[in-house]
Amino acid sequence: MALTIADFIEQEEGLTVDDVPPEVQERVNDALAELTGGPGGGTAPQNPDAIIVSKNLDGRAGFTSIQDAIDGTGGQNGASGATSGDTIFVEPGTYEETVVVNKEGLTLQSAQGRDQTSIGDPSGPSLSGPILRINAPDVVVDGFEIAGASGGGETGQGVDVNGNAHDTDGTELKNLAVRNNDDRGLVVDFSSDVLIEDTLVEDNYDRGEMGGDPPEDGFGSAGDADGITLWFTDDSTLRRVTSRNNGDNGIYVKGDDNTLEDITVGGNGDEGLDLSSDDAAGESVDGGATVTNLTTNGNNAQEVEIEGHSNDVTIQDSDITIDTNGTPEGLGPAGIAVPEMDGGSVSISRTSFDYGDGPTLPYVRDDAGAVDLVATIESNVFEFVAVQGDLDDDGTDEVLVPSKFVTEGMNQFDFSDDDEFDTDVVAASPTGGETTSAHITSAGTQTTDYATTAISLAQRPESLTLGELAGGTNLTYEYYAGPDNEDAAPDEVYLLVEETDGTRHVLYRTSEDGSPAAEEWKTRNVHKEISGNPDNNQGYNWFEITATGATVNLGDGGSTSDLSSVYSDDAELLAIAAGRGTIGGSGSTADVYYRDLRIGLLVVGSFPPVSETSPPS
Repeated sequence: MALTIADFIEQEEGLTVDDVPPEVQERVNDALAELTGGPGGGTAPQNPDAIIVSKNLDGRAGFTSIQDAIDGTGGQNGASGATSGDTIFVEPGTYEETVVVNKEGLTLQSAQGRDQTSIGDPSGPSLSGPILRINAPDVVVDGFEIAGASGGGETGQGVDVNGNAHDTDGTELKNLAVRNNDDRGLVVDFSSDVLIEDTLVEDNYDRGEMGGDPPEDGFGSAGDADGITLWFTDDSTLRRVTSRNNGDNGIYVKGDDNTLEDITVGGNGDEGLDLSSDDAAGESVDGGATVTNLTTNGNNAQEVEIEGHSNDVTIQDSDITIDTNGTPEGLGPAGIAVPEMDGGSVSISRTSFDYGDGPTLPYVRDDAGAVDLVATIESNVFEFVAVQGDLDDDGTDEVLVPSKFVTEGMNQFDFSDDDEFDTDVVAASPTGGETTSAHITSAGTQTTDYATTAISLAQRPESLTLGELAGGTNLTYEYYAGPDNEDAAPDEVYLLVEETDGTRHVLYRTSEDGSPAAEEWKTRNVHKEISGNPDNNQGYNWFEITATGATVNLGDGGSTSDLSSVYSDDAELLAIAAGRGTIGGSGSTADVYYRDLRIGLLVVGSFPPVSETSPPS
């Protein structure tokens, strides 16, 4: 019989197997099995009274089927079946069967873990499931792969904790890999005090509806199956759980006072994590869920959704990466969404939101009374807080990420919604000389489209702070309004500012020197505008592009004439952009050139023109 790590740990006073991480136990046990394994191929059960299930009993008392061991049928060499409180010790192999546990306090323990021991069919859905059903309380299942349930509904489920029909409180599911089932991976119904720990749930989706494996671009509307569902389940814990590449939600939790710790959800067909705390009658309950150390990435809808009558939901110390394709509930893809919530409190703290260049929101809500967003964002790190609102007054909300205004290079915005960029940024000279300027132009067309040309300052060897600029360090660039330009010139300047705590802000201010266009090079003294002493338009303020309500617009974040009165002197300038366009009403014609960004007397950059021909998807 093969030795295990327990044979050595138990020789040391004060040590137990629980002191060794499960993944280390598995590696050591695998190595010991190769060195000391006998004909049975398994390890000795730690409980000497355990009932053995093995593919090769080799004369020992035991069973060759897990279900037979539970039911007491087919025993060999004098083996007796399980009674309440017994342990069934399962040696390595694939047990192509479905299992129903109907005895209180029963433990199913694999000898060498989920990589060596499977229940069902690891090759794919072929069995009418659930593969594993729990119909009794205080059952422990530890160390198995559960796979191969075929069909929709219950027959396609991997694991079913059947609290709707039986007392299943106190169930513990540990060190499982639940995968390749046609419906939900793991379902817990009407239970409490359930523990799911150190478990991977992946690749559970309706293959019949999908016509096979999911396409590379995701599940679309098919493959409707959660990775994990807790349905009217209370006071339960998920710890060190990963749910990925499932057809619907990664994890769906409906219940009261549940705890989720060290959770990873990614690549699922709908939400990564969906929380609701209705009770069975659809009424609000006092507690919701506490989520700590959640990591999300690339779920097809919201990364997290909080819905229904949820109350006292806490998300903390988490990392939300938004890379979504869908736009459910009309909110636009989001890091955390709160649609149609009937009151209750939501706390989001010490959580970072990273969403790249996509048209996504870190945080949105339908119900303006659901959450105080301003208070919520104060303790979190948003790469940028995005804007959702009717920015171009066409009756339709747009979703806009402020970082797009200040991303180095050319940035175009199709506010006319015609799938064309009417406003471009090209290399040109207004006088026909050397091409050293970026020309923001709509080619004589009146449009609501918009464009910016941005320069990054983040890689400069010396930082540039707002305190230095307010104290007299020059920050200037030159502009030239061409004959076709209507309305404002030089129009907007955008600043990307980072505070010492890592919080970033995108700020902008408009300036116009009148019309008709002067058709000559002029200097814009941005440092004077930062300190509240602009050359032009004394009444014009700085605005921050931010989200402060359920529906927001540019400028809703408040305004100031003097940035130094709002932001710290140590706040660093990371990027600057020149922008031109009129996004509301009938728009305007753009024809302005920009060149020679200077800090002090030194030219530190030229505004870059990079032309595109169609809007990004």
